[in-house]
Amino acid sequence: MPKYLKLRGVASVTLDAKGRMALPSRHREIVAAEAEGRVVVTASPYDSCLYLYPRPVWEPVQEQLDAQPNTDLGARRLQQIMIGQATDLELDKAGRLLLPAKLREWAKLDKKLCVVGMGDKIEIWDDGRWNATMQAAQKGSISAEPGVDEPGAVAEKGSTSAEPGVDEPGAVADFLNRSGLSL
Repeated sequence: MPKYLKLRGVASVTLDAKGRMALPSRHREIVAAEAEGRVVVTASPYDSCLYLYPRPVWEPVQEQLDAQPNTDLGARRLQQIMIGQATDLELDKAGRLLLPAKLREWAKLDKKLCVVGMGDKIEIWDDGRWNATMQAAQKGSISAEPGVDEPGAVAEKGSTSAEPGVDEPGAVADFLNRSGLSL
């Protein structure tokens, strides 16, 4: 994506009964021009939100993730979160995306959403969670969720295995801190 076409700004959108959301026009124009309306939506390893990448931007992100050793628990969990849940989508003629149910559940999305341009990607948040997170940020806290004040902490919180002792708390956060990956 050319450097002068950055995704930025916050917009409110609505999730319809079928799980579709319309991409705001300023973001839709960039995605249409740079990715022919093709995107990848995946779970965020940091927050309870989704990442939307224009397809050409996603490819190098996935290459970085693929290159990580899946023998490292944190790398494997990160791959499971981001690659395992990644879904290829295409804007319909009305500029809407059908968000898969599993991803809507991951991000705890309700009817009102916030679409946040973050440079090369878009974050999709439940409106209430976004507002609570921003209010907490104004007060100097990193997160609105109790006990979640470290990068990757939501991934840590959600990375427990069905088998006791299989997962290490904080494995994803530790790996992200060590790896220097740019997601």
